[in-house]
Amino acid sequence: MENLFSKCTRCGYTSEPYALVCPMCGGDMRTPSNGQNGGYTHIKYNPWTAYVSMFKKATDYRSRSRRSEYWYAYLMDFIIRFIMMAILVPAFMPEFGPAFKTETYETVAHITEYVYMVYTLVILFPQLTLTVRRLHDIGMNGIWAAMTLFPVGSIVILYFMTKDSMPGYNMYGPNPKETE
Repeated sequence: MENLFSKCTRCGYTSEPYALVCPMCGGDMRTPSNGQNGGYTHIKYNPWTAYVSMFKKATDYRSRSRRSEYWYAYLMDFIIRFIMMAILVPAFMPEFGPAFKTETYETVAHITEYVYMVYTLVILFPQLTLTVRRLHDIGMNGIWAAMTLFPVGSIVILYFMTKDSMPGYNMYGPNPKETE
């Protein structure tokens, strides 16, 4: 049976299953395996680890990303945006009545509005590189990400994002399902 606990390659600390970063020293928590799977055990993504991974790999536009990494990162982004919009919408919609027209709430709403704009700018590049890596995973050139600039192109990209990984190696590296 596979050892589910992660071990830091820097300080040796053993942490929860599938941890990516050591809570003690910040080192890599992927445990070297017996030489199979590219030297690392399989990483199971959840919304938070995929979201963090998206930012860590923000400048990596040459490798591949799994389908789960892509969709979990976008799920986390959706949750964050939903929370911000839940604060913003009542402040700027008169239908919600005077309960949301207090000075304090409007101040919080304006701050949230600016945070939302900054967040959108900050996440733009990591999401673009994640999309490029996902396209690489199915064997396509990252330039296809430019299709999202057109309405019909977004539907095409959505279809591509649901496709399974290309098995084995392709020109962008090994299959992440087989190497993580």
